[in-house]
Amino acid sequence: MSSITLVRNGLSGTLPATWANLTALRTLDLNNNRINGTLPATWANMGALRYLYLHGNAIDGSLPR
Repeated sequence: MSSITLVRNGLSGTLPATWANLTALRTLDLNNNRINGTLPATWANMGALRYLYLHGNAIDGSLPR
């Protein structure tokens, strides 16, 4: 299983569209940072992603399809 955990790291700004290239990523945990904006439309290419944790950020919009 491929995962990235960056909880409480003080990350801020918007999420990068280029992370869509992480096509084997299954879990992404970005809880409790200062991330804002929306999820990039290119993230729809992350077909293996099963768990996305974004609690404690200021992200709005819907999940890309």
